[in-house]
Amino acid sequence: MSTPSLTYGQLEYLLKELGYHLNQVQSGPRVWENPSFDAVKLLPEESPDKPARLHHLLTVRKVSVEKGIVDEATFAALLEKAQRHDIHPAPNRDAA
Repeated sequence: MSTPSLTYGQLEYLLKELGYHLNQVQSGPRVWENPSFDAVKLLPEESPDKPARLHHLLTVRKVSVEKGIVDEATFAALLEKAQRHDIHPAPNRDAA
């Protein structure tokens, strides 16, 4: 796996694509859970624009493959989709 460039917003998008849900907590790290596969990922409270640390992505990949959430090829495809995901969608011109 080459070293991908991903922001925290894109990493969170990837987690959603993998079936994780954000469990809101009062303070501390952001807790992402995929109860169907007994998987949890903690992420720091960071700006969606900030580059994600590589070890966060690598642990998501490792857990997703080892717990059977996805296979390697599917993870790679979802990672590419997340890299293209715009965390700042274009404004809706039709909005009043």
